[in-house]
Amino acid sequence: MIVIPQAEAEAWQLRENFPLEVHRVGSTSERDTPEAIKANVEQAMQAYQDPLPLHEEAYRELAKGPEGLGPHDDL
Repeated sequence: MIVIPQAEAEAWQLRENFPLEVHRVGSTSERDTPEAIKANVEQAMQAYQDPLPLHEEAYRELAKGPEGLGPHDDL
């Protein structure tokens, strides 16, 4: 049984035995626990940091953009 507050039922113009379709908007998945989210963030950060030293020079070149060095970049 699902109970809908009277004010909501009136706002939606629902009547007793009115057919109602329900869709999940948020997730109640185990993947959405704070611990799981923290683990996912840590995994993503590790995936970013692992190749950073290998490609640091290329990243610095890309950061210059098509115009070259910016006013705050080291020469």
